[in-house]
Amino acid sequence: MKPEFNKVREMVLKQNEENKVFSNNDPLEVARMVQEEVGELVSELERAFLTDDLTAVTGELGDCFYLLIRMADLLGVSLLDVAEMKRKRNLFKYTEQPNVNTAKDEWIKNGGDDWFYTQYLNYLAED
Repeated sequence: MKPEFNKVREMVLKQNEENKVFSNNDPLEVARMVQEEVGELVSELERAFLTDDLTAVTGELGDCFYLLIRMADLLGVSLLDVAEMKRKRNLFKYTEQPNVNTAKDEWIKNGGDDWFYTQYLNYLAED
């Protein structure tokens, strides 16, 4: 049986505490590490299109996911809450729109991401 997200998160954070190689606690530096890993992910994806071998792709996805867990913890946010917020944003932004460009134009006209995230975070704070 695969562990649930919160268990994986706990294991990642515990490993970071125990292994000094992972001791960088600067969110900006972790973001730079994510950027580097995403570049490696893109390279492996390009290679996988030619070989149909996703082994390296899954490794790079793991690296990205691991670092995102670390970054979220450093910033004091929940990745699950962030994913739910993004899902609701996309639902609100794209529902009943004829195409992506119209959706983007309407979204900006109605206040865009700043408006939505402010409203959503205020809603969560009230809970």
